[in-house]
Amino acid sequence: MLSIKIYAFIGQLILFSIFNSNEDTLFTITVHINNISSNEGQIICNLHNEAKTFPKKHIARKTSKIVKNSSKIVFRNIKKGEYAISVLHDVNMNGKIDFNIFHIPSEDTGVSNNAKGFLGPPKFEDAKLYIDRDKSIYINL
Repeated sequence: MLSIKIYAFIGQLILFSIFNSNEDTLFTITVHINNISSNEGQIICNLHNEAKTFPKKHIARKTSKIVKNSSKIVFRNIKKGEYAISVLHDVNMNGKIDFNIFHIPSEDTGVSNNAKGFLGPPKFEDAKLYIDRDKSIYINL
């Protein structure tokens, strides 16, 4: 009798693993920010999922303290798909990017894949990540 229950349980596990696709699985993105110019202010990290609104509109935002010129931010419960990360060293802690008179950022910024822009912010295509598992990324400011 016990062996029948064990076989039934094993069968259920096998069926569950076959039919449970990872479409519903949620993932974690851990963002490591390095080479921060000072420990002043905070880090603002944004998660993006659309090219047409990148980097202005985000789907999630987190802030973090800076310790020894680095910071770590974790986004949890992320669905499988394409994303980009943007980072701001918000020195004056006003919650937004500041620009100089030539409309060049006066605070350090970075994006996933350490992508660089030309006469403007980097493109989503250059910064995008495909998330289908837990992932750690590194961004240098």
